[in-house]
Amino acid sequence: MGGTPFFTQRAKGSRLWDVDGNEYIDYVGSWGPMILGHAHPQVVRAVQEAARDGTSFGTPNPREIQLAQLVREAFPSMQKDSLREFGHGSDDVRHSRGARIHEAGQDFEI
Repeated sequence: MGGTPFFTQRAKGSRLWDVDGNEYIDYVGSWGPMILGHAHPQVVRAVQEAARDGTSFGTPNPREIQLAQLVREAFPSMQKDSLREFGHGSDDVRHSRGARIHEAGQDFEI
């Protein structure tokens, strides 16, 4: 992008503020903000609600399965095996196995 990068202090909607208090329009819109803007109230509430249960488990969990099902519904041509992308190969195998066992209605233990 050129120039000297600034350090972002906060963001809301389509705006960013740097550590010196300067305001910018966010033309980059990284990840979620390009859809709803920064700190959208519904997104903040959903994240707070989900974070009450923990933020990262390293094991299969119901929300992970729910997300995979939503992605599969949104993209029906996508194959099940392409829905997994984790840190490394052993995670891929473990999560894939867990999702398949969960779909079969069985308990999953490592």
